[in-house]
Amino acid sequence: MASRLFHIYDIRKMDTFVQERESSLKYMTRSLACMLDGQGEFFFVHRVCPKMRALFTYAGYASASIEGRIAVEYFDTTPSIQDKKYAFKCHRQTINDVDHVWPVNALAFHPTYNTFASAGSDGTVSIWDHKVKKRLKQYSKYPGPVAGVAFNCDGTKIAVGVSYTWDDGEQGMRTQNVTPWVGVKKVGDEVKVGFAIFRCVSCCLTSFAFFRFLFTSPCACHQRITIAEINIMIKSKCVNYISARGVYIPSLGWVLQ
Repeated sequence: MASRLFHIYDIRKMDTFVQERESSLKYMTRSLACMLDGQGEFFFVHRVCPKMRALFTYAGYASASIEGRIAVEYFDTTPSIQDKKYAFKCHRQTINDVDHVWPVNALAFHPTYNTFASAGSDGTVSIWDHKVKKRLKQYSKYPGPVAGVAFNCDGTKIAVGVSYTWDDGEQGMRTQNVTPWVGVKKVGDEVKVGFAIFRCVSCCLTSFAFFRFLFTSPCACHQRITIAEINIMIKSKCVNYISARGVYIPSLGWVLQ
């Protein structure tokens, strides 16, 4: 962690790493979490246009440092994909005109929506959407530094662990009097993302895909599908049902549950 180097492994061949990356963050890495699949930008539905797939099939990871920053990076080494990586400031606060910066101790991606939670020594937990570079929610402050955070397997709950994190050494442990504490709470719409439907008008009219918070066409050959067209899909049984739960495709079942 102190060297700021990451080794990326293929779990099918663990004898050596496939990539070695240097963190884009300046200071020591405190936490790291991977996106859950190769569809960090969108979820495929039905047959997918090759141009659409080429535009958006990449995955990556988020890392955080002791300087109150999070970086979002991608495994694909293609220059056009690497240009999409970025970093942002978080877990900071101005008190009496003085900027206070806290370490980011833990990160966790939601198992369904691929949003992620960050936990900091400022005692807060925030939910982020890495696609739109936006904080979706900050929970009420906890009674001490948040050392760990995790979602359960279906993403309906979040666990938070509070404890002293040794940011101020032994003296801090004696003066801060932080009582170790673990809590679990239900999550709501703050972890969810919006979506729109697009189809290719040049190569396969019946193909379409769901995009997270993307309400303009990703390229010239795609158009957003209207509500009227969705109703036609339902009547033709191409799509059986659309609701807040997701979309039911006969051959695939529920998508975006």
